[in-house]
Amino acid sequence: MNHSGVMMTEKAYLTTSFEKPCPEFVNGELEERGLPTFEHGNWILAIAMYFRQHAEEWSIRVSPELHTWTKEDHWRIPDVAVFERDQPVEARLTKPPVAVFEVKSPNQTKASHYEKFVEYAAMGIPHIWFVDPEDGVLMRWKDGYLQPLPIFNYQDGRILFNVDEIKTLLD
Repeated sequence: MNHSGVMMTEKAYLTTSFEKPCPEFVNGELEERGLPTFEHGNWILAIAMYFRQHAEEWSIRVSPELHTWTKEDHWRIPDVAVFERDQPVEARLTKPPVAVFEVKSPNQTKASHYEKFVEYAAMGIPHIWFVDPEDGVLMRWKDGYLQPLPIFNYQDGRILFNVDEIKTLLD
């Protein structure tokens, strides 16, 4: 069902069950997210599995599709969120996670994610990543641009790896 443009209150949004994929909430309107495919889901699973494998070592938690409050009247749903283990567990994130990952769906463009990336950056999320399953290049949003970066480095090496390691978990 297409929910785009449907108006509702924030309270109604947060208490309504939607069919997958759940729309995001932007300025009182529902905004559709990309339609998932096997490759889209495969990337989400690989990213989540990679961080989950290192969760204890890096003192982190990971969750797919966690509602994230980016600013007033804006609830985004990153494909994968990674957050500090000592960060209180919330049903919906209101504090910036360590990283978010967005995986492009076939009916989306890179540009369709830019507004989200700006909101994530303004929220204080230090690592904002994007991957297009067609080319498999992981890109980091930094200083207003997407740029291919081979290394994920958080807090001067506390979490450090080559992003190609995520690809080893793809089916």
